[in-house]
Amino acid sequence: VLVNEVMKESAAEDAGVLKGDIILEVNGKKVNTSQELQAQVALYRAGDKVKLTIQRDGSKITKEVKLKPKDNEPEV
Repeated sequence: VLVNEVMKESAAEDAGVLKGDIILEVNGKKVNTSQELQAQVALYRAGDKVKLTIQRDGSKITKEVKLKPKDNEPEV
């Protein structure tokens, strides 16, 4: 899943995800579409940490992302 934009003050920005990164896996589960990515992230709650496997500049890297609450959602 190609990252087209990283929102300011987002969990992705805090974790160092960059525009142009390709997200391959969420906690070891392969994702091929943005819908699959969203479905995997939706399994977790604000405050949870997920590991993203990312392809950047031809290399695979792992980033740990601490999920942030959506509006009006408490952080655990």
